[in-house]
Amino acid sequence: MKQKIKKTIREIYWAYQGRELKNPRLPVSTKSILYVCKGNICRSPFAERLTNKLLKKGSNDILTIRSAGIDATVANPPPKEAIDSAKIFEISMDDHRAQELTQELIDGSDMIVAMEVKHLKQLEEAYPGSRGKLFLLSMFSHDRHRWGSYYNYYNIADPYGKNKDQFILCYEKIKMCIKILLFEIECK
Repeated sequence: MKQKIKKTIREIYWAYQGRELKNPRLPVSTKSILYVCKGNICRSPFAERLTNKLLKKGSNDILTIRSAGIDATVANPPPKEAIDSAKIFEISMDDHRAQELTQELIDGSDMIVAMEVKHLKQLEEAYPGSRGKLFLLSMFSHDRHRWGSYYNYYNIADPYGKNKDQFILCYEKIKMCIKILLFEIECK
């Protein structure tokens, strides 16, 4: 019963919080995308490598794609579950090492794409001049009902410390959102 009440309160919170959230307009000309998550060992490096893979197949334009972590301070490798799950999507993350988010990366990016609302808020606070280029990746899906809850619509939850199935679900969501993001950039 307590679990159900917690879940209901969480859903009400995210329904309310979400009314304030929306991605800015896409830049007229996008030359670079920076994906950001907490540690830059699971979600953002997968997004970076998947985007590069998708661009090689279809786009004639050259985009610079990078990733970084808000709390990445040591060049940590991804966990085994992240590496193994990425291989299912034909993405190699064996050689990836975490990269710390810097002002230089922020300044050199046309779009900064966060995985969670808390990352977006941290970026807004730490880099107030970048507000017009801060995006939530999950909102590119444009379909809250697909994810079953407001929380899942606004956040791509961190699979770190979870099993391989959770990584695969996370990576599937990232892939779907990136395909829409790239389509919207191409149509711009």
